[in-house]
Amino acid sequence: KRIQNNQMTCPASPPKYWVHRIMRNGLGQMLHQWSQTLCNAMQADRRVLTRGLFVWMHESCQAEFDAKRAAFSYSPFACYFGHDHELHPSSACPALPMPTSINDTALVTNTTVNKSVKACDQLLERDNLEVPQFRAASMEWLFSHVSPLVMDEARKQLRGAFGADGMPDRDHLVTVHIRWGDKAKEMKLKPVQQYIKAVHDVVGRDKTSNNTYPLHVYIASEDINARQAFRDMAPAHWKLHSSGPHVRNRRPAIRQNANGRNGLESLGALILSMEANHYVLTTKSNWSRLINELRLNIVNPRCNNCTRMTDLIYGEW
Repeated sequence: KRIQNNQMTCPASPPKYWVHRIMRNGLGQMLHQWSQTLCNAMQADRRVLTRGLFVWMHESCQAEFDAKRAAFSYSPFACYFGHDHELHPSSACPALPMPTSINDTALVTNTTVNKSVKACDQLLERDNLEVPQFRAASMEWLFSHVSPLVMDEARKQLRGAFGADGMPDRDHLVTVHIRWGDKAKEMKLKPVQQYIKAVHDVVGRDKTSNNTYPLHVYIASEDINARQAFRDMAPAHWKLHSSGPHVRNRRPAIRQNANGRNGLESLGALILSMEANHYVLTTKSNWSRLINELRLNIVNPRCNNCTRMTDLIYGEW
């Protein structure tokens, strides 16, 4: 509610804005950088506007972005999260003053991406929140505005990954996120055998499953090598599924090709990832952390905290 009020309530007086400049990073990292800007802005009583070139934006959104970019009136995130993730002129707020450029100092007071959580420590202390709790709340709020484009992609992937039978029972499904590739620069990668063992463990901890192993595993990984390694090692009776973008490495160009298709496919796959009751993650990875944040703040409240998660490599930013 605090985030909603900060971002969307029509102000009685001209608001001050904090412009979040999108950086050229992985999609998960971009979303968490936005979360940090939001935290900083809320402490300073500012509204966040997201601007800049979004290399993950789908080509179907490009024309609107190009038309409004010069007027400084289009958030690139609107492609995937709609226009209601930030304040804008509307029927409820028709006379809302908006900056016309990043240099509009009458309305724009901050423009930097500050990664330090110390920039909003007073806000966190006042609301008795830890950083992971704010991250989860901000992702919950952002993903409550997912666009029809993303949902259509998720439905398409559902048909391709699970076929005519559709999504299995949530309690018979495990989401496994494997982040290999260039992540080895930041952390020691876990071998596939540890992911297999973790699937056994996470289901075995759930007494409602009678300690039986799952029939279905959704491999949430864009890495073809990781997907194949898991398939090669998994027990024969597991039914394995995957969808979304697929690459053999994490070259920087992967963000820029396919006309943004990789961004849309990644978010469609993320929606499918949240259909499980069991998760094997490495939260040292931004994408695993994102899955866990949505698990905690969206899935769990809807099922009386029914989910289970094993974290192979813990991390928090």
